[in-house]
Order: sequence, then structure tokens, then C-alpha cells
Amino acid sequence: RLGLIDSVAGTIGAPLIRAIRADVREVSVWSGISPTLGRDLAGGRLDLIVSSNPSMAAGHKPRRLLREPFIVVLPKSLRHRPDIVDPLRMAERLPLVRYSARSVIGEDIERELATRGRVPPRVFEFDGTDGVFAMVAEGLGWAVTTPLCLMHGRMYADDLVAVPLSGPVVSREIFLLAANVVGASLAANVRRAAIALLTALVDGDITRLAPEAVRHIRVG
Repeated sequence: RLGLIDSVAGTIGAPLIRAIRADVREVSVWSGISPTLGRDLAGGRLDLIVSSNPSMAAGHKPRRLLREPFIVVLPKSLRHRPDIVDPLRMAERLPLVRYSARSVIGEDIERELATRGRVPPRVFEFDGTDGVFAMVAEGLGWAVTTPLCLMHGRMYADDLVAVPLSGPVVSREIFLLAANVVGASLAANVRRAAIALLTALVDGDITRLAPEAVRHIRVG
């Protein structure tokens, strides 16, 4: 019973299951936000999760899979605007399209904006990347996201431009957590497969779509 946050399920989810299929007789996969997956692991409803908040499953040792920086996505129509130096100033031009506060990524982004003293008014808010990117692609706003989320929403990539988040580099981390009943060899195989798939993703599509972010990404 495997739980994956949406950005992982939508990028490496299928090949990850293919890679571990020989190790298990039956696979059940749930996707969702980190708090929900963490509670399901802690409650014995999941055996392994890939999560961005290991504290939601206290007592389970997290093994890091990825560290990635926050980036900004803008409507592609703004690609050639030289006056946009600080992406956070976009709030003066277009609304911020938020990830909801129910998600860890949404909480992390809000915390960072508050630290910088710039918390745009609440206008649009979505649980997932698809909703966020659809709004930005239509030119209705801008968003703070990550390279992996950019891959998750790659169907909108032709209408977006990814740029660095100005100021200090701020990152999120993604972990694998296993229930105590899961054998060490299975957990190791899942982690090994996930790292290989994430490495290929970084070296391929992420380098193509968000090249400036790659030097701040660490796999494993």
C-alpha cells in the first residue's frame, strides 16, 4: 500500500510501480497531500509513503529522495518583460495563484512570503498543481511552485515560463517513509528506484524547462 504526493504520482508514479512490481504480489496506490498520507501511514492504512512532511508520520524514519528549490511560473506572454526583476513584484500586476493552505507546499510558500514581508491578497487557491497552472497559463495570475510540480503540470508548459524565485534559495524536501512492517530490502528497492527516476527527470525535462533551478536540486 503505497501513498504518493500528487507531484510524485504525476511524474514518476507509474514507472516507480513498474520498477518495484517484481518485489510485491499486489499494489494499491493512493495519491494526495502530505498531511493525509502521513496520517494514513501512522494509522496503518499505508505501508510506504512519499511525502514532503515526515513529521506527519511521527515514529517513522524518513529517507530523503529530493531537495528542490521553489521557483516562479509566469504566463508566457511575460517572458520578454525586462522590467520584471523580482518575481514577487508580480503581485502588483497579477494575482498570486496559491496552493491551498491544506497542503504542505501551500503552507511553506505562505511562510516564505510572510518572511519576505510580501503576502499578496487571497484571490485564487487550489489544492493541486493542475488548477494552479491552468490559471497561470490563461494569464490570470502567477505562482510559486517547484521543478517537480512543473513536471507534474507539464501539459501547460508551452504557456508558462519558469524563473528563479528572487532572493535566498528556499527549498522543499521529499522523503520516503516506511511502516515498521515493511522489510528493509523492499524499502531500499523503492528508494533506489525513485532516486534513479528522479535523476533521469532532473537530467532531462527539468533541465530543459527550468535550467536555472537544476544547480539547486539534490537527488538522494
